[in-house]
Amino acid sequence: MLTIRDILQIKAIEGIKLVAGSAGIDHQISIVNIIENPDVFDWLASNELLLSTGYIFKDSEELQNRVIHELAENNCAGLCITMKRYFDRIPQNMIDLANKYGLPLLELPFEYTLSKVIAIINEKTNADYDALNRRSLDLHNTLFKIPLEGGGIEQISAELADIVHNPILILDQGWNLLCYTDHPDNKTPLHEFLSIQKNRPIFPSEFTEAIPTYVSEIKKSIQRDYDHKHQTFKCRIMPISVSSHVYGYIVIFQTVRKLTEVDNLALEHPTPESVPRAGQVF
Repeated sequence: MLTIRDILQIKAIEGIKLVAGSAGIDHQISIVNIIENPDVFDWLASNELLLSTGYIFKDSEELQNRVIHELAENNCAGLCITMKRYFDRIPQNMIDLANKYGLPLLELPFEYTLSKVIAIINEKTNADYDALNRRSLDLHNTLFKIPLEGGGIEQISAELADIVHNPILILDQGWNLLCYTDHPDNKTPLHEFLSIQKNRPIFPSEFTEAIPTYVSEIKKSIQRDYDHKHQTFKCRIMPISVSSHVYGYIVIFQTVRKLTEVDNLALEHPTPESVPRAGQVF
């Protein structure tokens, strides 16, 4: 898979420069996206390289710091900012934070458009997508076979927890708990910060009401912070939908490790099709 180190050697975008976060120079890149709207924080995924003109955070040091923090928290590959548009140089506070987190921070020469950079890098990564898609198919088959072989929703939950190496909750469309699987390596068991009662709401209403209504219309997981007694827990929420009908949600708490790209594939491809067939519990 293409890495930050690799793109520094691409002749077609010669002049791109790593200015901070050199500890992450071997971060892998699976996809390239543009960040010009704060809403993108909800959809960040591991191994994403984000490009920006810097417009959204040009006037706010707080937002500059948040960008670096959010990208690092989501295991993103790095951030590349166009120079001579809104910044003559990358702010020192962003450089300091990027070095702290080991998040590659790059300067992009003014003459390259973001769309051109995306096209060049995507061309280099196409071959890697084939291998990743094969892995996605393997995960799909693993989960899809469970209900076909008589397994239930609890087995699917356990299999998912093993794949993503994190605790899993499966909820109905009203956010009531259907089943869950904690992970043996979880140092903060779910019951310590959630009300674990089957067929009862797992989250307070103010948490679920803050989730965008359009989340049910997408195929990608959304990230949220869950606060409990001065602690913040990162979680990913994935709608389980078939033919535009939402059957429920899968929630992953990242209390053991950050999700990888393969983890996201396990959530976003096989699960929506497999889970509703597991005993038709929804």
